[in-house]
Amino acid sequence: MEFSYIVERSVEDANSIKIDNAYRFVAQSAMCVGIKAEDGVLLAAEREFVGSSVATAPHSTYSQKIFQINTNVVCALAGLSSDALALIKKAREMAQIYEEHVNEPMPCTSVATQLCNAKRTYIEAGGLHVFAVSILYMGWDARYGFQLRQSEPFGYHSECMATCVGKNSNVVISMLHEELAGKEKIMLDEAKDVLVKVLDKAAPDFKPENFEVATLQRVGGTTVYELFDVAEEEELVQQT
Repeated sequence: MEFSYIVERSVEDANSIKIDNAYRFVAQSAMCVGIKAEDGVLLAAEREFVGSSVATAPHSTYSQKIFQINTNVVCALAGLSSDALALIKKAREMAQIYEEHVNEPMPCTSVATQLCNAKRTYIEAGGLHVFAVSILYMGWDARYGFQLRQSEPFGYHSECMATCVGKNSNVVISMLHEELAGKEKIMLDEAKDVLVKVLDKAAPDFKPENFEVATLQRVGGTTVYELFDVAEEEELVQQT
């Protein structure tokens, strides 16, 4: 019994260390910001350079941070790239199976819940793996409308109006709260203005080409996902 207790304690301690390390890795990773509006949701993700020289690298050498899961759900991820890609693959597989059985897109809350359950399964099964990734989900469904959700490495998710994960997240969240104080509802155009103001203050090297920006809206009864190109990002900054 005593030996069993020691083993269990060792596993718990090892899991705690892995979870702490995952959170620390996310805190040092490129930031992702999300804002929910009445008429859509907005995500922005700082691009991470994956080549040998930032100064000489072409645009294509930046890692992708925003991914579409299905027609109604899009994710932005901060953390370890290999873990992020594994989770995106898992989320898309789950969404495809759901749609084949139910004949409608998997809702945002369900995607977040099932992906968090999968993450916790790895942690609780002897600490096989802790995914060093925080995820922002933007989505729409007929029951809840537009949604912005955030999940952490430990495997829990919550709904937000505006949030940030990755480096400087506490600073960015504080700025978002300041900009949105007293506003229960905003429109997407205002959300874009808030995003640019916050990033301009929080990111020392803020330039449109250093961020991916995407929106999710409803147009004519259809969910429309738009990933901005650099020209559209520059126009967004100039209009603010």
